[in-house]
Amino acid sequence: MIRGLALSILTLLPSIALCDTISLLGVNNLSKPTASDSSYSAKSAIGAGAFYEFNFSDTYALELGVVDVDRKYQNDTNTIQYTQKMIQLPLLFRIHLGSNLAFGLGGYFSFFPGDYKTEYLSNGTSTTTSYDAAGLKKTDYGAVSSFAYFYPLSERFNLVGEVRDNLGIKDNRVNTSLPKLHVNDIQFFLGARLEL
Repeated sequence: MIRGLALSILTLLPSIALCDTISLLGVNNLSKPTASDSSYSAKSAIGAGAFYEFNFSDTYALELGVVDVDRKYQNDTNTIQYTQKMIQLPLLFRIHLGSNLAFGLGGYFSFFPGDYKTEYLSNGTSTTTSYDAAGLKKTDYGAVSSFAYFYPLSERFNLVGEVRDNLGIKDNRVNTSLPKLHVNDIQFFLGARLEL
């Protein structure tokens, strides 16, 4: 029985490995917090991401990635802009519709290295503080939905355009007596994808 299972796995591995893909993409991130005590607007931040997709068939795949991009947003009531350096680790289950389209659902975990930057747009000054001093948590997690389009340039090389909607689930405020603060991201990716 064990020998039969091992042979089955070994039979599947070459077909899986042959159609795995790697992608290198630029990203424009728009972050918008939701909180009942303040109104925020999203600000644009540019970054990059790398992704590895394990294809189980022509239709189903699992993608792991890392995205290095800032979160920027502005408090509309006092014209203060906030910036968080963010490293995001998304995990997506993808459904490919033919060779050009794919939908994805999954989740992400993010962490915020460094300090929390505050810019006062009214006078052009800025400060940085620790996350503890700002009353914010240094990690976040949430759900991801994705729509991707692949434009073939050759048999194994594609241009990729993708939109991701990241729904923040974790309350980002340390003080639980304050209204909850969730941050949602809309991400626009553009780059290249190579079939291995």
